[in-house]
Amino acid sequence: MAPDSDKVFVSELQEDEFVQTPFLVADKSIRTTKNGDPYLCVTLRDQSGDIEGRGWDRAEMLASRFDVDDFVAIRGQVSSWNDELQITLEDVKKLDDSDVDFSNFLPCSRWSADEMFGQLLEEIRDGVQSDDIRRILKTVFDDESVVDSFKSAPAATSNHHAYRSGLLEHCLSMTRLARNICRHYAHYYPGDLNQDLVIAGCVLHDIGKIEELQFQRSFRYSTQGQLVGHITQGVEMLSEAVRRMDPPPPKDLVDQLKHLILSHHGKREYGSPVKPRTPEAMLLHQIDMIDSRMNMWLGHLDEHRDGVEADEEWTGYHRTLERSIFAGTPEGADWSEPDDPDAEPRGPGAVPTTDDAEETSEENAPNLSLFE
Repeated sequence: MAPDSDKVFVSELQEDEFVQTPFLVADKSIRTTKNGDPYLCVTLRDQSGDIEGRGWDRAEMLASRFDVDDFVAIRGQVSSWNDELQITLEDVKKLDDSDVDFSNFLPCSRWSADEMFGQLLEEIRDGVQSDDIRRILKTVFDDESVVDSFKSAPAATSNHHAYRSGLLEHCLSMTRLARNICRHYAHYYPGDLNQDLVIAGCVLHDIGKIEELQFQRSFRYSTQGQLVGHITQGVEMLSEAVRRMDPPPPKDLVDQLKHLILSHHGKREYGSPVKPRTPEAMLLHQIDMIDSRMNMWLGHLDEHRDGVEADEEWTGYHRTLERSIFAGTPEGADWSEPDDPDAEPRGPGAVPTTDDAEETSEENAPNLSLFE
């Protein structure tokens, strides 16, 4: 079967195509048809996305050859089911790690994790005035293992920011949104909104996901993540950081930060133990919704425009969004193109400047020191 040098990516697959190529196994199960016959169901992943594979013949034998997180070479036929592509598997063979290029199989943020983390620290330094909140955030990120995981973790196993460094990208994007919105309301309702709390909430709201998720290869929930969940884990991480602080921060401030984490899903039926009960918590929830949903919507549009139906005005059906999306007509699509393709923002939401177009040097590289 095809070696890694002949890799065909998920984004390149077309209906009715016969394919031989390597993938990373993100999920595997044996299921049964309505007639009671077993079949193999796998989620196959590379850095461009996921595709489902189905093995209808010799299901148990094929399943015995590999496990979740293995690299495999597959042979099969691409088909469509419910407007989504899948592969009918004819054969599957486990590959040695030495036979593959890991970068082909792990979806990643378009931006450098080190640069985004440096930019997040800059946003905190520029946007947070409270010494106590700055000390709390510094204590959280004094743990190198927390920083390493925070820089690598996806924000989810699917849907929004579901790629390496997606959690960091999401938090940085939210922080920049928060500063812009808080600046607006500082003039609109002066004194009624605490920007320091909103920024801290953007940074900490999903910190528990570094414990909830496993992301060394495929993205899935850890046992602790399934039993406890990232909201509770985030509060525990905050509490542990506060216990290490001397002198400790004010208890009422810690309670406000815990409330931001606990309420950021907005409703109990969405997983939050409490509803938002402060202006900062309500705003945090809305910013989280904006950023996560825009990532889902625009990501779906990008997949459509890169796919075989790129000239169609409507995308395929998105199961989570529960709709197709209007992609526009070719005549009306140019408005979204940047005037200067080289003027790439420094991370999500940054406004390009003259310096941003220059190559990074020691003078303009992000400051990775903590709040100095």
